[in-house]
Amino acid sequence: MKDTLINTDIGAGNAFNVLAKSYDDGFSHTALGRYYRQRVQQVMSRYWPAPGQLLELNAGTGEDALFLAGLGHQVLATDKSAAMLDIIRHKTGANNRQQITTREMAIEALPELSGRQFCGILSNFGGLNCVKNWHAMAEDTSKLLLPNGYYIMVVMGPWVLWEMIYFSLKGQFNKAFRRLGGSCRWRDMTIYYPSVRQIKKAMSPWFNLVESQALGLFMPPPYLNNRLESSPKLYRGLAYLEDKSKQCPGLWQLADHYLLVFQKYE
Repeated sequence: MKDTLINTDIGAGNAFNVLAKSYDDGFSHTALGRYYRQRVQQVMSRYWPAPGQLLELNAGTGEDALFLAGLGHQVLATDKSAAMLDIIRHKTGANNRQQITTREMAIEALPELSGRQFCGILSNFGGLNCVKNWHAMAEDTSKLLLPNGYYIMVVMGPWVLWEMIYFSLKGQFNKAFRRLGGSCRWRDMTIYYPSVRQIKKAMSPWFNLVESQALGLFMPPPYLNNRLESSPKLYRGLAYLEDKSKQCPGLWQLADHYLLVFQKYE
């Protein structure tokens, strides 16, 4: 195998095992979580209109796997966290068990899937921010994706206007600018914040960027959800601005996340 793909000081699996039980209540079932996930799922529906075999990396609690199964897809949901996968299996029950299969697997273990081919690959909400060597990850995923297949990813970027302003006003400058160095420590792991330019360069031998959107340019980061839910008018106003500006050139690089769609070369 090539260089290590993710930081494994204590392990992403252990960190996300701790978060598993509270993840849906803390994000998926909040106003911001529903808004961001719906935005990404709209993109999934456009690029994967017909049922097929999909691979999901960092599947979390399975919200996207369930959505895709509802569209008729067969989904292999992978995650390094055993606790996250337990929640997926609980959610699927008997009805979706044939459409959603789970596998405990870190990103650096992608070669274990050698020989399998998928029509699409998904990594939502910052799972790829655990990746250190994007070039190696891109090569490994390219071998699993059919020609002309789409790889949809949502990645946290280094320049987040909301974060800089919010924490600066609180005098917490370390938090305000923590992403600018390209990485920071979180729950005994290292999280990486690549720029779109860096991602495109790493992916370019095998993939072409076909769409990019801002997620969290006007809408605030998830840790401000409670404040936003208390003001429906503010929520509607920010959502309107977000929807109108989501594809403005350059602006999406200032968002909390960016949504990128890559297509594999023929």
